Amino acid sequence: MLFIVGMTLLLFLMGMLLILEASPIALLPEQVSIIGDIFIIILMLCPLMICGIPLYIALGASVFGLIRVDSGTRFRLRKWQHNTKNMQQNAEKLTQSLAKQSIRVNSRAEFLRPLFRLFDKPEDKQDNGKQ
Repeated sequence: MLFIVGMTLLLFLMGMLLILEASPIALLPEQVSIIGDIFIIILMLCPLMICGIPLYIALGASVFGLIRVDSGTRFRLRKWQHNTKNMQQNAEKLTQSLAKQSIRVNSRAEFLRPLFRLFDKPEDKQDNGKQ
């Protein structure tokens, strides 16, 4: 593409030099401006637009592809979010259940606390199991 742009610039400059030097009507500044505008359109803008078409097509295709990728990932991310929410709820239920069972076991084993304190040092026995 760089080669095409370079050749376009070269043709434009050569054409401008030929027109300015060889044209008998190119004596007035207004006529030089008109000829210059025509050469810019024909030798510069048209080839640049033709060379730019593949770039625009590639950009359009990439936007279309990104839209498809976004819709596909959106579905997978929602599914993953739903799964993690279910896992979190299950984990919360399990920890609440374990906490209730732990409290139940500790409350049932409270009468054994003096037995567990039997061999402690005397200064530790002063609280009698109450903290």
